[in-house]
Amino acid sequence: MKKIFGWLFIFLIIFLPAIYAVELYFFMSRDDLFKEKVYDDVTTKQQYLHPYYYFSFPTDKKILNELNGEYTWVDERGFGGGIGPEKKGNRKLAFVLGGSTAFGQGGSRPESAISFQLNKIQNEYFFINAGVPSWNTFQELLRLLKQVIAYKPSLVISLTGYNDIIDAYARRDLDIPFDAPDSYEHLYNWVERIRSDEFRFNAIKNHIEKNTLWGTLTFYNLRHYFFNLKENEFRPKYVKERDYNDYDTLERELTNLMHHNLELMNKVSKTEGITYKAFLQPHLYLHDSLYTDNYNFYKNIYETLLSRDSTFIYDLTRPFNNLKKNNIEDLFVGDVHLNDDGYRLLAQKIWKKLNK
Repeated sequence: MKKIFGWLFIFLIIFLPAIYAVELYFFMSRDDLFKEKVYDDVTTKQQYLHPYYYFSFPTDKKILNELNGEYTWVDERGFGGGIGPEKKGNRKLAFVLGGSTAFGQGGSRPESAISFQLNKIQNEYFFINAGVPSWNTFQELLRLLKQVIAYKPSLVISLTGYNDIIDAYARRDLDIPFDAPDSYEHLYNWVERIRSDEFRFNAIKNHIEKNTLWGTLTFYNLRHYFFNLKENEFRPKYVKERDYNDYDTLERELTNLMHHNLELMNKVSKTEGITYKAFLQPHLYLHDSLYTDNYNFYKNIYETLLSRDSTFIYDLTRPFNNLKKNNIEDLFVGDVHLNDDGYRLLAQKIWKKLNK
């Protein structure tokens, strides 16, 4: 009995106060501690779940400071490297739309991106980096309409294709649009939650616990620190599932969506007196035999897009096919992003096709 009281005394006098001391420490410095965890390596390696990011881009300086790092930089207009049209001088203005490859992910510095490489090898156009990690043809279309046209450029190019296909392939069992932005299902999930009475009740409870000392009595901050930081990794609960074993149908529907978005960008550009060109980007799925499962899926979509309209859609995969396998791998960082040498080569291939 004495041992039981002894352990109880130790728990009440030493262990419990220590736990509450840690909990109070978290409560007093919660924002700084959690910011480090939540925004760790968020620059271009993971989707930033902000409503602007789906259909536009963050413009708040505080958010941009959290996103920007040593190897990435965007200004309030969403231009990579912070270089805008005001720097064009006597050159014609041009924009590069696309996802993370257009943005320059994988390069050693912002100046590694396609836009900077294109500016080095010719003097006719001044290219602006308007690529955004994870964006697809739908988002490129929106940015063209909402922002790029207003600058009255002479030329707009898209370095595109990969994100549309990889996201649609991953969503083949989910009942959401194939050309919806990356992480759309997570945003959809939260919208559904907000509509529920359970979410509202928990939101009020969470707010009270987070912002009052009552939370420390129930170890809110400790529970949040150890259990809730991984909530964004959940599989969507509200998105309905569909049975999509028919890959021919999936290919056809996705190809139609991608062509529709690219065709709209071309037609809109023409009405504004802008030359538009779409370049289907290279990636290892189309070069490495290890990716047999995905090879035909990508290959068929690319070939169909090119057969439908070769007047403004160009393939950047074939120029890489002339390289030996080891040389191709030496140009890539992962499956789709390029290193500095890869971006230099890609810029040369783009400019060669533009000159034709």
